[in-house]
Amino acid sequence: MVYSDRHSRRRRLIWLFALTVFLLSSCSSRKAPEAEKKKFEIDKVTTRGPLTVHVRVSKSKISLADELDLELEASIKEGYRVEFPQFGKKLEQFRIRDYRNFPPKLSNDGRILFRKLYRLEPFLSGNYKIPAMTIKFYKEAVPAKKKEKGSEKEKKHQLETEEIPIKVTSLIGKERKNLSIRKAKDVVALPPSRKPLLYLALAAAIGGTAIVTLLILRQRRRHRKGEEPRLVSPHELAYEQLRRLDKEKLIENGQIKEFYIRISDILRHYIENRFGLRAPERTTEEFLLELAGSNELDKKQKELLQDFLQTCDLVKFAHYRPEIKEIQDTFDAARRFIKETAREEKTVTVAVA
Repeated sequence: MVYSDRHSRRRRLIWLFALTVFLLSSCSSRKAPEAEKKKFEIDKVTTRGPLTVHVRVSKSKISLADELDLELEASIKEGYRVEFPQFGKKLEQFRIRDYRNFPPKLSNDGRILFRKLYRLEPFLSGNYKIPAMTIKFYKEAVPAKKKEKGSEKEKKHQLETEEIPIKVTSLIGKERKNLSIRKAKDVVALPPSRKPLLYLALAAAIGGTAIVTLLILRQRRRHRKGEEPRLVSPHELAYEQLRRLDKEKLIENGQIKEFYIRISDILRHYIENRFGLRAPERTTEEFLLELAGSNELDKKQKELLQDFLQTCDLVKFAHYRPEIKEIQDTFDAARRFIKETAREEKTVTVAVA
C-alpha cells in the first residue's frame, strides 16, 4: 500500500512538471514574434497580387558609430517563387558588413515566407535613403507535357517597394552648440633639475617592461588555447578604429589635439597597410614628397590627403584651434579617403581582441 501511494505521488509530480514545461514553451513562442517585431522601428508593407513584401529597418536615425539592420520578408502563395535584388558590397551610401539568407518557411495561413537580413554601416554623415527595390515573383515550373508556351506560368511579375529615409548624424551630434575649445596654454620653462626627468624615464622603462611582459604572456596564452589572429582588410581595420575614436568622445571633452593625433595616426597606418608607403615613420613633408612620385593615387586623392595631414599638423604642433565644422570635415575626409581607396584583396593581421 505504501508503495502504491509513492508510485501515484511520483506520477502526479511527473504530470505537473510536463504541464509546466508546456505552458512555459507556449508563452515563450507567443512572445518571440512580438519581440522580433519590436526590433525594427520601420516596417513598410507593399502588396501586389499574391505577393506581400515587408521592408523593415531597425532605426530611422543613427550615428556614424552605429550599424543598421535591414530585413526583407516576402510572403506569397504556394506554387510561387520569389527573387530578391542583388546588392553586392554596398547599398547606396551604406556598406554591407554582413548578410544572412533564411530558408523558406511555411506560415500558419499556408503561405511561403522568404526572408533576408542585412547589416549596414554608413560611410558619411548626412540624410540618405534605403532605395526602392524591385522584387520579382513567378509561378514554379510545371512538367513539360502540361507547359504551354506564352502561358501565364512562364511570366515574371515585379513589385516595387517604397524608399525609406535614414538620417546619419555626425560624431559630435546634439552637443555641437555647447562645445567650447580650450585656449592653448603659455609655454612653461622646464625646471633646471634633471632628477624629475630621470625618475620619469625610470618609471616609463618599468611600465614599458611590464606592458611587454603582459603582452607576451597573453600571446602565449592564446597560442595554448589554439586561437589564431584574424585577417581583415586595411579599410575594415581603419573603419573599426574610427568607430572606437568616435565612441571615446574626445571632442566633447575638449581634447581636440588628442583627437587630431589619433585620427592622423589611423589614416597614416591605413596608408601603410593599403599602399605599402611608410607614412607613420615620416614627417608630413617627407611623406608628401614621396607621394608626389607615386601613381597609386589620383590628383584629387593626393590633394585631399595633403589638406588632411597639414590640418592635423597645424593642430598638433602650431596650437591651431579649428572650428566645429573643420573638425567634422576632417573626420569625413578620412572616411572618404578610405572609402575611395578600399580594396578587399589586401589583408592585414590583427591580434584577437
